[in-house]
Amino acid sequence: MLRIFCYTILTAAVSAAALGNIEPRSYRLMGFETALSAENVRMLLVGRCADISSGQSKDDFIPNTTLDIFSESNLSWSDKIEPTGFSEHMNSICSLVAGGGSFLENGEFIEYNAPLSSTSIFIQKYWDFLAENVVEQRMKNPPEVLSISFGTTVENWWTKGAERLLQKYDIAGFASIGNGEKMGSNCLYPAASQNFIGVGTASAKNFPNFDSNLLGKAENCSYSSDERIVKPDFVAPGNFLVSDLEGEFVNTGSYSSFAAPAAASAACILLSEMDDFEYEGLNGNKSSLVRALLTDTAIKGAYWHKGKWETADDSTAVFDWQQGAGMIDLSGSQSRLSAGLNRPGKVSSAGWDAGKISGRREKLYTFKPERENGYISGSLCWKRFFNKDFPFDPNETRNVNLKLELWGIKHDGEKVLAAHSDSKHSNVEHIFHPVSGNYKSYQFAVVFSDEESVKSADKKVKFAFSWGERKVPANWKGWLDVNSDGLLDFSDVELMLSALSSEEGGLDLNNDGSGNLIDIMPAMAEIMKKYE
Repeated sequence: MLRIFCYTILTAAVSAAALGNIEPRSYRLMGFETALSAENVRMLLVGRCADISSGQSKDDFIPNTTLDIFSESNLSWSDKIEPTGFSEHMNSICSLVAGGGSFLENGEFIEYNAPLSSTSIFIQKYWDFLAENVVEQRMKNPPEVLSISFGTTVENWWTKGAERLLQKYDIAGFASIGNGEKMGSNCLYPAASQNFIGVGTASAKNFPNFDSNLLGKAENCSYSSDERIVKPDFVAPGNFLVSDLEGEFVNTGSYSSFAAPAAASAACILLSEMDDFEYEGLNGNKSSLVRALLTDTAIKGAYWHKGKWETADDSTAVFDWQQGAGMIDLSGSQSRLSAGLNRPGKVSSAGWDAGKISGRREKLYTFKPERENGYISGSLCWKRFFNKDFPFDPNETRNVNLKLELWGIKHDGEKVLAAHSDSKHSNVEHIFHPVSGNYKSYQFAVVFSDEESVKSADKKVKFAFSWGERKVPANWKGWLDVNSDGLLDFSDVELMLSALSSEEGGLDLNNDGSGNLIDIMPAMAEIMKKYE
């Protein structure tokens, strides 16, 4: 992810007691309130070799499991492999997801409780993953969660083949988007792929209050082509306290290599809790529900805005170019899962559904907001299909495009389209829209995006949908920076005023259906605070 997210972790001076009994402490930012584990979930970590770029295979992709921090961990790899060395990279990853124990480090007592200390985690070498799984398109013991902390700058056969595995075996796949050597660096594949969840890094200290003068514009972000999907899907802390190969504790530095497995840990916890729900619609659909829950409950950082800073692409750009859907919030996702299954019809103001859609049928969810102020969020997810034979190109005869609509229902019963999300390249749709007093209730609609999708849906399409009410994000001013310079000042107000006299009319910043002086007042109020 961009360097703008690469700040330092919370200082060691903050006591462990103040943050709870989970270490690494960065998990606290992701809503991990206590140390948890998922004993009934299998996770696959695909490890890079130290010489991955040379094309030569060496078995130096595993952690040093002789360390005390892994004494209770459930880590394994192929018994056919004789390790030629240990990987510092994988050692850090396994430490932050599965490490555990009590340690005295530099006079400070550390109670280390990574979230997956008892979860079954299989580590596989990149070359073996390609040869045994991707090429053969089969997995003897498929995991529920897969995490990859590397990638390539272009899409190729193995990334598409890996996407097909996620669809075939209902796997929640996470991948790091890269760290951005400079502004404008492309997002890596498979993180940029549609079936993979791309994870970027976020500040472990300043989120969600990014320093405005460090904000990058949309066109300078790590991946900002309108021809493809918006990535990352969301962000997570990248800086963790981990054990090195000698058993000493070090900070990793803020890298997406560590953000991706941290996000995957949240998925493991959610999947473990899904076992409490016996519902046919979850069969082969759990990974999409995990993605929908994590997406819909992610915490928006300051200046979050879909796509570019203007509103023209709000319906086609699914996420913010830098933050994705926001920072993962496991506790929020757990609460949403606990809100329960709501089938189409009259539903509660928060819940989820998982099922199938076909033909011209639409899924409608009607609810009345419980808050007068706040936001309504909704996230729709489904999988893409790929051909089973090399080079695993997309199966366009089976692929469909869905869209998500939010309708406001007035007191007289009239329905008004308040917002919609309809990306032509993404298999995720996301709406984050302010509640308006003009409507007595709202209705989400899950529908096919176009006639071509209706015709190509020869089979029912599995989807997962999550929705709920959200509080107004703290220090969230993204809609006011209309000139996209990363600052909120009088130049923004000047642009707002000039729009009022233009043929197109004023900017409808509060989404009430018209652009007028009321839209400008919040910007003026924020600016005047600087002079108080």
